[in-house]
Amino acid sequence: MRLFFKKSEKTSSSDVTGRRKLIQRSDTSANAYFYHSNRTIDTEATKRQTLRHAFEPKKVSHLLSYSIERFGLLIVIIVAAISLFNIMSVSPNSKVVLLNQNQIGYLHTAADYQKAVNKLLSSTFTNNNKITINTNGISAALEQQFPELSDVTIKIPLIGRNIIIYLTPNKVILALSTNNGAIYAIDANGQVLGQINSTYVNTHQLTTVQDSSNTSVKVGQLLLSSDSVSFMQTVLFQVEQKQLTISKLVMPAGENELDLYLAGRSYFIKFNLDDNNPLQEVGTFLAVQHNLQEKGITPSQYIDVRVDGRAYYK
Repeated sequence: MRLFFKKSEKTSSSDVTGRRKLIQRSDTSANAYFYHSNRTIDTEATKRQTLRHAFEPKKVSHLLSYSIERFGLLIVIIVAAISLFNIMSVSPNSKVVLLNQNQIGYLHTAADYQKAVNKLLSSTFTNNNKITINTNGISAALEQQFPELSDVTIKIPLIGRNIIIYLTPNKVILALSTNNGAIYAIDANGQVLGQINSTYVNTHQLTTVQDSSNTSVKVGQLLLSSDSVSFMQTVLFQVEQKQLTISKLVMPAGENELDLYLAGRSYFIKFNLDDNNPLQEVGTFLAVQHNLQEKGITPSQYIDVRVDGRAYYK
């Protein structure tokens, strides 16, 4: 019995010791397991933190570079837009060029034309750029304001803001004097180009036609027919070819008649403005004058050649 008891006691003691060893191993294993687990988590977190710090400068640099590129592109677009605006815009102070300045026709100074052009360019927004500028409207407005201009040509440069406007004048043929003392320039079409003064008439050696009618005269109107103006030009030329000095021309009221006065003569010559053959009338006058001189006769009032093939004197 004692032996059995001791055996049993040894077994019990070894079992306890074994259990303790198992428990200790179990605890050690558990501690090792949890230690390893905690170490793994910390290591991954550390790696992420390291990678994040490693990639953040690259990300910031990329964003900065992208922002600079976009900002640079915006500046380029703005500069291009401003340059295009400057190229396409039109300056209100453009250049006016007077063509054929030696021709009798400009009734205003270059400054007057320049002022009118600048006013037209600044009068509406559409005339401030090369795309919408109304060149035809500007030309028509200038010709209406200045009837002495026969042509207005507008040149728009590809580069530059100042447009160039070329002005061509009508040729002044006669000076028309009215009963109220006003003098007007007349062109080949019989149009009233504008009012002038005696200085202009004398400077350009214009022949003055006295209009004895009380017809109102307006700048731009067709006061005479082109045939009448042509008739007067032919008479003047033919008479001057005979070394005769013309003192004045008169258009009597109520009649389609032209009276020509010669310097140093006590009489005048009556011409018919309705006649389409001024050469014949001038020829008749010269023949009658020569015939009367041979006979020693001097008309006291006039020589009338208004009827074809006939002449009368008084």
